[in-house]
Amino acid sequence: MAPVAALTAALQQMATAMARIDARLNQLSATAVSPAPTPTPGDTGTQTVTVESS
Repeated sequence: MAPVAALTAALQQMATAMARIDARLNQLSATAVSPAPTPTPGDTGTQTVTVESS
């Protein structure tokens, strides 16, 4: 009966973890009203630097 008890405990832990994940996903989806804007190509905040060599 020990394997059955171990499986039962593992299933209970998995169910608890899944419930926490589900609650967190619900919380995140409720706060994310609009998706974050994706940067357009070339709009990465980089600058072009010209280097003069002698």
